[in-house]
Amino acid sequence: MTSMLTTLDRPICMIGSHVATQPTTLRIKHHTKGGFTATDGSTSKILFNVDSRKGLAPRRVFHDADGKTILEMRRYLTGNETYRSQVTNGT
Repeated sequence: MTSMLTTLDRPICMIGSHVATQPTTLRIKHHTKGGFTATDGSTSKILFNVDSRKGLAPRRVFHDADGKTILEMRRYLTGNETYRSQVTNGT
């Protein structure tokens, strides 16, 4: 199923080198273990992967197309949904 999203006035970004320069359609493929892969809808080029890791502090780790870690988000169970993100050094 395809959903249309509203175009934003400004890009949302934590890492400047990962901002699309033009409107881009993302295709999301979910993995059985909970992560997903995002590809460019017109070229099928992998843009990024996300791995889901479960535990006491569940997290999602974002990797660029080369497999380098670019961002990690952790969820903390503090009575309400609290997420903290950390930009990594690309290892």
